[in-house]
Amino acid sequence: MLLRNCTWAFLVLLASGAQAQEAAGPSSRGYTIFLRGTPIGREDVTVRTDAAGISIVSQGRMSVPSSITTRRAEAKYSPDWTPQGFALDATVNGGDVTATSTFAANVVRTAGTQTGGPYTREHTISPQPVLLLPSSFFRAVEAGWRRC
Repeated sequence: MLLRNCTWAFLVLLASGAQAQEAAGPSSRGYTIFLRGTPIGREDVTVRTDAAGISIVSQGRMSVPSSITTRRAEAKYSPDWTPQGFALDATVNGGDVTATSTFAANVVRTAGTQTGGPYTREHTISPQPVLLLPSSFFRAVEAGWRRC
């Protein structure tokens, strides 16, 4: 009888440990994008959190007023929400767009390609942690929810 009770207790602990591991895995959400009450696209967002930090990855498509297909967009943060990097691979109105941003001290450097060719940008930012707000509203919402 004691062996059976110990076996059940072990199985319950094992099951609760498995549930805790699943809860720590990536979480995903899908958003339907509406314009004047009409669905015009969808964005799927996955958030991963681990000891290295937070990663918010999305992909999606929007048709009106611009045709935008985001194959992959990823924002990476350290555990204290300091931006580490941003990457974008998309098509906007038929032209390919890529961007890779890196953050160091109070400078963000971005390099990529746009329909017209390659580009680079450098901006001075606050040394305090900032929240990346890329053009995709839903990725920014996920980051804001996680940070609060």
